[in-house]
Amino acid sequence: MGSENWRLTKWGDIAELKYGKALKGYKENTSGFPVFGTNGPIGYTEKPLAKGPGVIIGRKGAYRGVHYSTKDFHVIDTAYYLIPKDENVDLRWAYYELLSKDLNSLDSGSAIPSTKKEDFYALKVRIPPLASQKNIARILSNFDEKISVNKKIIFNLEQLAQTFFKHWFVDFEFPNKEGKPYNSNGGKMTLIEDCIIPSGWSVDFMGNVTSKFATGLNPRKNFTLGEGSNYYVTIKNMGNNQIFLNEKCDKVTDEALLKINKRSDLKKGDLLFSGIGTIGRVYLLNEDASNWNISESIFTLRPNQKITSIYLYLILLSDDLQNYAIQLASGSVQKGIRMADLKKYKIILPPLEIIHSFTEMISPLISQIKALEKQNHQLILIRDYLLPRLLSGEIELFDQSEVNEHV
Repeated sequence: MGSENWRLTKWGDIAELKYGKALKGYKENTSGFPVFGTNGPIGYTEKPLAKGPGVIIGRKGAYRGVHYSTKDFHVIDTAYYLIPKDENVDLRWAYYELLSKDLNSLDSGSAIPSTKKEDFYALKVRIPPLASQKNIARILSNFDEKISVNKKIIFNLEQLAQTFFKHWFVDFEFPNKEGKPYNSNGGKMTLIEDCIIPSGWSVDFMGNVTSKFATGLNPRKNFTLGEGSNYYVTIKNMGNNQIFLNEKCDKVTDEALLKINKRSDLKKGDLLFSGIGTIGRVYLLNEDASNWNISESIFTLRPNQKITSIYLYLILLSDDLQNYAIQLASGSVQKGIRMADLKKYKIILPPLEIIHSFTEMISPLISQIKALEKQNHQLILIRDYLLPRLLSGEIELFDQSEVNEHV
């Protein structure tokens, strides 16, 4: 089936936008129906506004995203939700179709960037027959479902790694010489630097267990963004233990990358820590960075011989350090933690053989996390390659048997 029988129309002819409604208390809830804002899920509520599945479209803000909910949901007043008027429109296909468009260009020109209904309704759209819509949506959603499963596994593995870290280095239940939990079997404790820790352990500053502590480079007079093919990573390109090297990343030339590398040459085993704005995101490099580097809003830390990368990684993720960084953050426009303050964070330092023993135990978990992250990155690249080509008809789906159901 080719694209010659696709129907050209406008969004206003096939769908209606409904306003979201203000809601209180959703940020504190941890379960229930998802609540969406202009940038995606932001909390939960017990009473949904709309039946799922549904498409949510950002209405206000510099970045107004397109989101999909598989279940009943609520939308606050910074976003719309889509109600099809045409029964021959597949909602999942509509989501991917809108995802492929630059809706942020529909700016009303007001002080706060926003999308007007009439501008959305005037957008042209080419609609394939319903069967083709479903095929396109199924192919793309197969990728998204696999990516989502991988994310859940990654989250569980991270939680497991942090649970082991707490058991050994917060509760001090690491194996003693008899292989039994140290603290609950009468292990001797001592008071050092206001910390009660196992005998033979010490306390040191973060700055004293790192051989490199730096930030990336700000463009200013150094280089220009938007040129070249290398990625320039800022806070917005950091997720929870992830770096997103995609079209949302600024680009820099090879010459600019060389300048940044002189300040923060990123090597395997280095740690990244977001220090401004969204403070406390962490990323462990499992290979040298060949085509990307970071902005000055991100710290890079390289452990010295006193600790391992995995031990430092889990310290940076710990609640104690995360709270420390947030409490010391300052700034009128955007809050940030100073490098000098982060260096002063006190680390409990076990004997090196205990750190190595812990690292050996946790390494398979970290390797599995990194493998799944890499797989997700590849899946996203393939999905994003297919997305515009399927939705424009450049790649044609002839019949069901030609659809590869296995991602």
